[in-house]
Amino acid sequence: MARTGSVKSTDNPQIFPELDLTGKSAIELDFFVHGVRYVSESARQRIKALKEGDKLLLMNDFQNETAPLALAIRTTGTPEIIGFCPRFLAHGLADLAADRHSELSLTVARVNQEAPLYYQLMCELKACSSQTRNLFNSQEFQTISGSIH
Repeated sequence: MARTGSVKSTDNPQIFPELDLTGKSAIELDFFVHGVRYVSESARQRIKALKEGDKLLLMNDFQNETAPLALAIRTTGTPEIIGFCPRFLAHGLADLAADRHSELSLTVARVNQEAPLYYQLMCELKACSSQTRNLFNSQEFQTISGSIH
């Protein structure tokens, strides 16, 4: 990407805001649901019917051959998997969810019905736990460079 100056169709960059979690026990983070191309047409229609504020649920997808740490996102009421939590959040959120003192909530932030699949459903995640500061401590989140040139 640095050489071409743009994103190629084969690139799948993950850009998200840096969170200052030092000493904080609560965060709010918006993200787009991933993996919508892998869900059924019924699930895609369900996404379009969601409204801002609708509650969503996270569930472990431990038999996922591609990503054993995957967190599926499903609807309430009649459950239907509508996509997945981004990989950059999955491991840390699974750890938070395992902590019985943590509070996690996931709601619909926005539905963009006319957008491409990857940008149709934005979720709002709220997490409160004494472990929140560990959410981005894994090796994949270590700083590569202190500055970008």
